[in-house]
Amino acid sequence: MLTSLSNLNRKGAGVTTVAPALSVEQIGHIRNVIRLSRQLPGDWSDMGPFDPTNEGDDAYRYQLAYMAYSLAVTQYHYLPAHRELLRDTFRQLITKMLRHDVWAYWELTSRGSKVMNPDLTELVEGWVDPVSSKNVMYSGHLLMMVSLYEMLYRDGYYAQPGSLTFECRPPFRGLGPQDFEYDHHSLATTIASQFSLTHGLGCECEPNGVFVYCNQFPMLGLLNYDHVYGTNIGRPLLEKFRRAWAEKTNLFDETNMEDLPVFYAVQQDEVITEGSTENKEAASVVSWGPLIHVWEPEYIEKLYATVIDDVRKPTAHGYSVRLESFHRTHLEYQSEPGIDKVDPMMLGVHNHGMLALLASEIGDADTVEKLLAHADACMNPTWRDGGLFYPRCDDLNTESYVTCVMGNALLGFARLNMRNGWADLFNHPWGDEVLDLPQLIDIPYPRVVVRSAHSTSDTLVATLSSTTEVDEPLSFHVTNFALRVGVECFLDGELIGSLDESGAEKGALRWDADQGLIHVSLVLSGTQRCELRRLANAS
Repeated sequence: MLTSLSNLNRKGAGVTTVAPALSVEQIGHIRNVIRLSRQLPGDWSDMGPFDPTNEGDDAYRYQLAYMAYSLAVTQYHYLPAHRELLRDTFRQLITKMLRHDVWAYWELTSRGSKVMNPDLTELVEGWVDPVSSKNVMYSGHLLMMVSLYEMLYRDGYYAQPGSLTFECRPPFRGLGPQDFEYDHHSLATTIASQFSLTHGLGCECEPNGVFVYCNQFPMLGLLNYDHVYGTNIGRPLLEKFRRAWAEKTNLFDETNMEDLPVFYAVQQDEVITEGSTENKEAASVVSWGPLIHVWEPEYIEKLYATVIDDVRKPTAHGYSVRLESFHRTHLEYQSEPGIDKVDPMMLGVHNHGMLALLASEIGDADTVEKLLAHADACMNPTWRDGGLFYPRCDDLNTESYVTCVMGNALLGFARLNMRNGWADLFNHPWGDEVLDLPQLIDIPYPRVVVRSAHSTSDTLVATLSSTTEVDEPLSFHVTNFALRVGVECFLDGELIGSLDESGAEKGALRWDADQGLIHVSLVLSGTQRCELRRLANAS
């Protein structure tokens, strides 16, 4: 367990324990992410939020981001030796994140609102560029996504100038096309400069509001940026953030865990708290808990113990979460909407999924299991094209309420995660020694899915599953085994092929010398374990 900020940025060798093979349900969640990532541009089927403006917490950007985070955990822990499928899916999610329909809300949101600034008397002139200022609720997630991508795949794709370009092309308004060109470096620099201009509490998520939650994403994203490029931006910001919030509020104070801060109102110089006397549902804690746990785990675990009984509630099927005050606020808003109120339904109440994620990260397996059991019993688990998700249900007064962020991302993320599973991506990021290990490539998804894939310099072990009902003739390649060394291939422990140092080929294996690959051919029956081993006496 980390005990201080000084333990961050350790360039570890990767996974310290080998995760079990992905279950049918876990594979289902990943296949749903792949399905959604491959929908045509502008097709947001199964992703449409309650809020049509995409300002709320169920917006496309949050679904895309949390789906990417679930891919990152899967890649790191379950499939470090098979990266092509999730890499391409990750890139497709980032491409969708850059679409104008994801960030078009900002042009109007940037003008301000009385919800966030009650002293506002006149809207300011808005701006189109979604990352230049005061929109870390979008730019922070984008930076996190890109930084995770580069940590996991290290291909420099987003280091290229213009690789993160925002195109604004409305046909019937404006003075013509507007492009805002960024890359990983300029995005990181832009966000870091916004931190440097503030009070240490972080960047504004929308005008006048600096949220504890939203600021975790850019800071953690900068940790991985530092790891990839050898800079030192993220850790000083975390240290500054901790000091600033601790001086102004009770955040990080283990002797006072009531009325925790939600956001800082800049113009009013006022901290808005959760108001634990009226609302014991701890929405903020379960939201930023998994994120702050990366760098302050002991504090979050103590805080979790103080709120868990107020957040979760037993049901006939396991655990759900308390939503009574959210439903009450929703009804009040419906009867009397006003500029000083926000309908929880417009934001989306994701406590069930967020709590499951937090519980998975701190290792409370019983709570995770029972939250997922309730979801499976009450939230209409749906399989589509091999993918598993929980479709949106808007009835906040039932145990079947589901937001799109929950149904497409959070519940799957929690099911895939494990104790410190998320934190490992930042505290023990991959170095070249992991990226250069043997890899499975050219797996014919979706006919075959890889349920686990791990390697050392001398071995590669993978669990492969056919998605057809007949035996599947399968050919694939393995990279990064030294050419002309002795290698044997086993399928469920039975030797099916070998190569020797002279280049002689037997059974399932042959050299593809032109490409520097080992070619494997076999017949896959259901789910089987495939292992390639370098011979012990090979030079």
